[in-house]
Amino acid sequence: MSDEIERMAERSFRESIALGRIEQRIAEEKRMSDETQPLTTEQPATQGTVWSAYKKAKEVWEEQVSLEEPAPDYRKAWSDLAKLPLFQAFAALPKPTHVHGPFTFLLNQNHNALRGCITCGAAWVGLMAGTPDTLHWHPVAEIEEEEEE
Repeated sequence: MSDEIERMAERSFRESIALGRIEQRIAEEKRMSDETQPLTTEQPATQGTVWSAYKKAKEVWEEQVSLEEPAPDYRKAWSDLAKLPLFQAFAALPKPTHVHGPFTFLLNQNHNALRGCITCGAAWVGLMAGTPDTLHWHPVAEIEEEEEE
């Protein structure tokens, strides 16, 4: 009877180990999504398949190039547009004058300031000390550089 109990215990032990392995494998499969599944081995591309794919791509490209229309002449299109009465009327309208502002100021310790228009980039220098009546701004002009020969 003890032999029979030992065999039953051993059999039960083996079944529990097998069952544990099965449960472990099922749990691993549940954890793995499509992104974490091992990659399948694909046959490497041979030189012949790469060359045939290149030939097909080249044929498709040549067909597309042959079907394309020539590039439009944009200069002619612009001159045609300039001849339209609406375009000429719009071009004849007076240009709006620019009112300078908003401004950016750079001030140093001597109250000399550089005032710049953010919209158009024009700049003036002046003394920031005094009253509004005594403030005078002088336009800043770029110094023309002499051309080297």
